[in-house]
Parts: sequence; structure tokens; C-alpha cells
Amino acid sequence: MATGGHPVDPFSAMTWEEKLNVVEMIRMAWFRYPTRCSWRTFPIDRDALARLRSTGIDYDSHVRVRDLGVWCYHQRMAKIGKGGFTLTDDQLRKLNSVRFDWNPSYDMY
Repeated sequence: MATGGHPVDPFSAMTWEEKLNVVEMIRMAWFRYPTRCSWRTFPIDRDALARLRSTGIDYDSHVRVRDLGVWCYHQRMAKIGKGGFTLTDDQLRKLNSVRFDWNPSYDMY
């Protein structure tokens, strides 16, 4: 628990690869990638949770799907060079290898 007894959201401490793994788990469970509109939570990978908890903070075992939806949106913006976000060639390859949805109709404004 964080100070004040509130659980710490693990999202900010997760690596890019851990975020990709959780996003892929959501896609497999829900048959779509997370969106910026969801207020649900989703359990994070056990290995990621163990690494996060090894820092001495009792991280919550769930991440907000909305945070992952925003992360997905940022990956899309990075691919087209907008929003100040960047992707390495390796990150782009990894996203393509999991058939990342670059143009989802459900997450557009």
C-alpha cells in the first residue's frame, strides 16, 4: 500500500514490455485492444507484479484498462510521428508481431 492506505497503481512503474504483455492479455480475453474509455481493471502479469512488489511497495495486482488504452493510443500517435511520442524499431516490430490494431474504430474520436 502507498502512504495513506491507498493501493499504488502499477502502471507508471511497468516497463514498456510489461505494458505490451498486459495489453496482449486483454486482447486475447476481450477480443479487442483496450480503449481510453474503459474504467475497468485487469490483472497484471505475475512476473511484472513480483518485480513491482520487489521494490518494497505493495502494488495493487490490477491495472486500469483506461491507462492501457491511453498507452495504446500513444503507440499509434508515435507510429505516425504525432504527440511527441516515439517508438524504437524494436518496439514497432514487437507491436506488429502481436498484430497490434493501428486503426481501431472503437477508439477514435
